[in-house]
Amino acid sequence: MLGWQIYINRQIIKNKGTCESSLRNEALLATWVTGINGCNWIENLVKQGKAEELPGDFCIRRYSVEARVLMPIIGSLPKKYHGPIVVGDNYVHLGGFNEDIEIYQSRIDECSPDELLIIETWDQS
Repeated sequence: MLGWQIYINRQIIKNKGTCESSLRNEALLATWVTGINGCNWIENLVKQGKAEELPGDFCIRRYSVEARVLMPIIGSLPKKYHGPIVVGDNYVHLGGFNEDIEIYQSRIDECSPDELLIIETWDQS
């Protein structure tokens, strides 16, 4: 485990009554790379009943959360957190890092506070 790539997406309406999360450009609200403990905030939201874990697999975990809960968190990036140093073959990441942050504010501004958003966390191992 080296860390996580995090994607925040809007749900895309495919057909009448069905939605899917997708990494399509128009659905992507924010993305960043974070370290080993960089997803603890999501797990805390689940424990508090503010987010729901969705079916996923070992490498990709998915969650749904209302925009009103998620937007203050995105707005506080890059936020340091407690994390271990990760040493790779040709790099060293200090603990608590967030990098390659992309936030699409105009898309975020289009979200209603009660809109359900999808968080996808991709294992970077």
